[in-house]
Amino acid sequence: MIDRLRAVLLAVVVVATACEKERRAPQPPPDKTPDVVVAWKLPADIEPLVTDMPIDGPVEIGGTRRLPDCWEWLERDGEPVDPFPFTDRAERAVHLASCGVEARHRFDDGAQVIAWGSQEEPGSRVRDLHIARWDKSGKLTWSIRLDRSRQAANWAANFRRSFITALPKHVCAGTLWEGDTQAICVDHATGEPVWKGSLPFWSGIEPQPAEDGLVVADISAITKRYPFDGSEMTHTKLEGLGGRAGYYATDG
Repeated sequence: MIDRLRAVLLAVVVVATACEKERRAPQPPPDKTPDVVVAWKLPADIEPLVTDMPIDGPVEIGGTRRLPDCWEWLERDGEPVDPFPFTDRAERAVHLASCGVEARHRFDDGAQVIAWGSQEEPGSRVRDLHIARWDKSGKLTWSIRLDRSRQAANWAANFRRSFITALPKHVCAGTLWEGDTQAICVDHATGEPVWKGSLPFWSGIEPQPAEDGLVVADISAITKRYPFDGSEMTHTKLEGLGGRAGYYATDG
């Protein structure tokens, strides 16, 4: 028994000695090159944002206006209005800039798709996403409604922004949430849904259009998604983790 115990202890000593030999001394930190401070020089040509021309006469400030939320003038009885209100460009621009439009896309032919939050449900912050398309003349061509009630418990904490991404034959729209991306893709001409679902990644960057899908960037990769079922078509892993304040650029 004593001999067996001695053999075990000897084996432990041998293993411990081998481990000590395998350990490597930490490498000394590399010599840090001091930062070079470059003095900032004023550009030679500066284009002023404002002129030095004096203002003739007193400045008049008009009265304040309370402009309505989007749903108050873009909807009637819960449905998008037809035709699009405000034929005057200035008045239309003022309303769109102030009502809280969540996303908007204007097409080359003059048509536009707008996404806005519906009226809040009683006792809740939930706003379904209304998405509607009006043609150049202001005629309503189609509209859809995206149910966002599953985010009711943590609406303010999880909401990031909404998006509209135009593809050659489809329009995809939805909302970026903390945890996932909720989306719906429809036929551009008819508004017929081709896919609706949730993409299992978080991104603070709106999906970008490609010829055959959506290009999205989360904190670990850039992927292309099929607009008919949301499946991953291509995957490019980022060398390092991106972030919620990450910046992504493309050369096309």
